Amino acid sequence: MSVIDFAGQSSGAALLARGREECEEAEILLSELLKKAGVVAKGPLYRDPEISGISFDSRSVKPGDLFVGLPGRNFDGGAFAIEAIERGAMAVIVEPSAVEGLAGVRDVVVIGHDAPNRMLLADLALGFYGDVSSQLALIGVTGTNGKTTVTHLIAYICSQLGRQSSVIGTLNGERTTPESAEIFSRLRNARETGDLIVAMEVSSIALDQERVRNLHFRASVFMNLSPDHLDYHGSMAAYFAAKARLFTPQYSSVGIINRDSAYGKALLGGATISTMGFGIDDVGDVVTRSGVTSFSYHGARISTSLFGRHNIYNLLGAIESARQLGFGLSDIAEVLPRFGGVPGRLERVNPGALPAAYVDYAHSPDALEQVIAALGGIKGATARIIVVFGAGGNRDRSKRALMGAVVSANADYAIVTNDNPRDEDPEAIAASVVAGFASGQSDFGYEVIYDRAAAIARAIELARDIDIILVAGKGHETYQQIGSITTHFSDQETLAGLLGLDLPEQQ
Repeated sequence: MSVIDFAGQSSGAALLARGREECEEAEILLSELLKKAGVVAKGPLYRDPEISGISFDSRSVKPGDLFVGLPGRNFDGGAFAIEAIERGAMAVIVEPSAVEGLAGVRDVVVIGHDAPNRMLLADLALGFYGDVSSQLALIGVTGTNGKTTVTHLIAYICSQLGRQSSVIGTLNGERTTPESAEIFSRLRNARETGDLIVAMEVSSIALDQERVRNLHFRASVFMNLSPDHLDYHGSMAAYFAAKARLFTPQYSSVGIINRDSAYGKALLGGATISTMGFGIDDVGDVVTRSGVTSFSYHGARISTSLFGRHNIYNLLGAIESARQLGFGLSDIAEVLPRFGGVPGRLERVNPGALPAAYVDYAHSPDALEQVIAALGGIKGATARIIVVFGAGGNRDRSKRALMGAVVSANADYAIVTNDNPRDEDPEAIAASVVAGFASGQSDFGYEVIYDRAAAIARAIELARDIDIILVAGKGHETYQQIGSITTHFSDQETLAGLLGLDLPEQQ
């Protein structure tokens, strides 16, 4: 076993210059990878294995991988180095304090590094995979709400118009924005399977944690900013500062920015890259009829099955992204009517049947307000909107009462239930949500039913044919976590079963 101490890393610019030489082989010598990543060794490298991949999660290590033990908020990744070695890692990078405990495990290279952090992981990813973001058109989308819909719209438009495209985001990964090694791997796979464009959701936490380091976006979209993730960022100022990093030359060439957001205006006024703004004033003659919304935009008529003011913003962000990639507005308008929506985003579970039942991922005050407003625009004058929702445990507690206030101010009745309470007391979570009802309608009606399936059943029992049921918070998710137990749970499947519809096929 070899133990090497490392110190010093070169600048990001130099790394990018080296990264432009693609790493086409499936394997690379450890010494060459370390050189490409700008890591300087103290002492000789007694063994120089070929590395066939980079992993930061011991559970996903494959034979031949380099394992990087990242320090975390709850766990130190270095503590899982033995598991990584047992799974076939040829080399591991851990903090110096963890090196001694790995003596004699087996003949692998154990690297003690003072900072086995996400910057290092991203530099190793660049060294191994090459500068993959320069080999296709990468579009970043950020904002508290709308990222998933906008990225899917972009990929749909571009694919329909002849340039194969894909998405990296909430619907196809464990995280909204994966760790850098996973992003680089997925981008190279996308390029090798023929994708010319990738639309990627970029979260504030990912920006703060350097997960998109060494990537460059052809264009980046800013949708909005409202209270969320404050348990992580601590303040709206810090939250915005993390988002704003995406709109700097380090990351993006062009910024496409919602100027109707106060934070968007701030970006437009202070960005150090080329920017263009979009807003609701650019839209005219909005009509929603028979499940189709249409509006005029710069001389084109846009028609879509999406509805609600928030989806107009989503469409504008996607349209302007496609235009930045060279597509004409008339061509974009021609393909948009065929876009079928995104799973768990104002998804109608029972088209053509009554009462109308929708599932949406809304789990922040602003998202709930936007979605309820969208449903309010299509309901009858005497119809009610019945909302089933909760709040996630071990997450931002400051938004719970605000969510309650939004629902009581905009809906007609609520059933508060479990979302993913995780390690928190469900009763305490529900009490925080209910406390916000006092800020809305004084006579607002609600009940608390902790069992989510029972809560959905109660909403169906209460609803008349003219009413609308909204089950919010989980959207596309197919699990529920209560304490340490995670079980299968789908709002769509539950609604379909209770409404007597055919259940979706299990994947």
